[in-house]
Amino acid sequence: MGVLIMRYSAIILSFLGFYTQPAFADWQYTKWGMTANEVIAASGKKVFPELNPGTDKGDSKVKLRGTHVSESPYEQFQFDASFYFGSSEKLQDVVLDLKDSEKCPNLAGAMLTIYGPAQVEDRSSVSFLRTWWDRLNDNHVSYLRIGNKCSVTYKEMVKPGAKGL
Repeated sequence: MGVLIMRYSAIILSFLGFYTQPAFADWQYTKWGMTANEVIAASGKKVFPELNPGTDKGDSKVKLRGTHVSESPYEQFQFDASFYFGSSEKLQDVVLDLKDSEKCPNLAGAMLTIYGPAQVEDRSSVSFLRTWWDRLNDNHVSYLRIGNKCSVTYKEMVKPGAKGL
């Protein structure tokens, strides 16, 4: 039992290192408000322009796509990454779609380990959503599972004092 706990702790610590180390008040190599060209340059050209950037979420559009691989030594998560830009042509959201749906439970566990209990949790017969306000990094983070597919969304957290309704 003790060996199992130690092994589980090591895995959790590796996830913590992956998710919290590179992202400080933005997502990985990006900063909220970057232009598409700035994101491409910051990525080391790992992301590419979307060929058909139609409207996807409200007024924001996927303008860039790429892949992202976690840096965990114990388990790698591979994602298709979509970069959403608003009408101001500035980065608003990064959506990571997990490529291997069999790892969705592991990803959900990693998210709980990193961010703790979710501030919002919503379940239905076909979907599961957890949302965190990562105040340390100023990110709004969501884990969404629909059927056997899951994704993680990062976006800038609305700052206190911003105009409301």
